[in-house]
Amino acid sequence: MNDAQIADLTVLLYNTLKDPQAWTEFLCTAARLFGARGAQIIHQNVHDFRLSFTKVTGYDWTPGAYATYAELIPEDPRLALFLENPGQVVHCRMRMTDAEYHQSRVYREVLRDAGVEYLCGVNFSDDRQHIFGMFLLRDHLQSPFSVQECDAMQELVPHIKRVLTLHGFIERLEVENQILHDTLDALGAGVVLIDGSAKIEIANKAARALLMEGGNIAERAGHLHCKTRNGEMTNEMLRMVRSSNGLYPFEIPRDPGDPLLVFMTPYKPSQSRYNPRPLRDDGAVIVMRASDTQKDLAGQARVLELLWGLTPSQARLSCLLSGGKTLQASAADMHITEASARQYLKVIFQKLDVNRQSDLVRKVLSVLVSAKPG
Repeated sequence: MNDAQIADLTVLLYNTLKDPQAWTEFLCTAARLFGARGAQIIHQNVHDFRLSFTKVTGYDWTPGAYATYAELIPEDPRLALFLENPGQVVHCRMRMTDAEYHQSRVYREVLRDAGVEYLCGVNFSDDRQHIFGMFLLRDHLQSPFSVQECDAMQELVPHIKRVLTLHGFIERLEVENQILHDTLDALGAGVVLIDGSAKIEIANKAARALLMEGGNIAERAGHLHCKTRNGEMTNEMLRMVRSSNGLYPFEIPRDPGDPLLVFMTPYKPSQSRYNPRPLRDDGAVIVMRASDTQKDLAGQARVLELLWGLTPSQARLSCLLSGGKTLQASAADMHITEASARQYLKVIFQKLDVNRQSDLVRKVLSVLVSAKPG
C-alpha cells in the first residue's frame, strides 16, 4: 500500500468514533487493500462480556460460531505469538506449521468451517483471557501473509490502538450508565433530575408513569410542570428549594388518586465522567410517590422497626414526619400530645444517630423511597 491509501484508511478508522456503523467500511477497505477475504476488529473480555465487542467483514459467522470461539480462545495455538508481541503486527505462520494449526481444536471445531486459514494482525493485550486488536483473514484458497504485508499494516498500529482504547472507554461508560438507569428504574418512587429551567434531564420508570397521568404534574415540551396544593408552580418550588438548601416537601393533588408527595433537594451541577455536560443552572433532584394509605404507612413503619429497633409508635412518627407532616400534625394523627411526640423524637434521634429532624427525614427517605408501594 502507498502512503495515500494508508492516510485514507486512517480517516475511515477515526470515523468509527463518530459512527460505529463505519466499522464496516473501514474493515472492507482494509481487507481489499491487503488482499484479504475479510477483516476483524475485536475486544474480547472474558471477565465481563458486556465490555466485549467484535466486527467481522467478509465472513458470515453464526452467533453459535462466535460463542464457541469465545470459549476456545485460551486454546487457540496462534494466540501465543500475538501475546508475546503486543503492539507488533505478526502473521500466524511465523511460528506455526499448517499441520499444527489443522490439528488444533479451535480449527477443527470453528475455524475450518468458518473459512479462516491465515491470520495477520496486531493484539495489544498480553493477557490470555483478553484479545484486543485488529486482524486480517484469508481462506485456504489464498496465499499466506508475508512479512512485507505485516510491515505495511504496522503503520496503522498507533491509530488502531488509540481508536480501540477510546471505544473501550465509551463502552464502559455506556455499561455504567445503563446500570445507573436500571437501578433508578428499580425504585418504587419516581426520581427526576431537572435543571434550573425545569428541563427534565433524567426520569426513572416510576416517574415517567406519574408524569403520563397529566393533571397537576406532567412533562410538557421536555420540561416539568407541576402545581402544589398551595399553588406553587415549578419555578417557585425551585426557588424555595434553593433557599432551603435541603430536602423540601410538597404535596401535589391528583384527581383521581391519592395526593402525590414530592420531595425536592438542590442539585449542584458539576463536570464528571458521568456528566461531561453539566447542567447550565443549579437544578433539583425530585423524589415523588403517592401519599401513603394507612396500609402503606403500617408496612413502612414495620421496615423502620426491623431496621433500627424502633417501637411501633416511634416508627409511625418517623414515617409521618418523612411524609411531610409537621410534628404537631403528626401528634394529632397519632392521638398523642405534641410533648409526647417530642419525647418520641428524642429517642428516635438517638437510635438513628441524627441530631436534626431534617437529617431524620433524609435517613428515613433513603430507605422508604426504594420500597414498592402497596
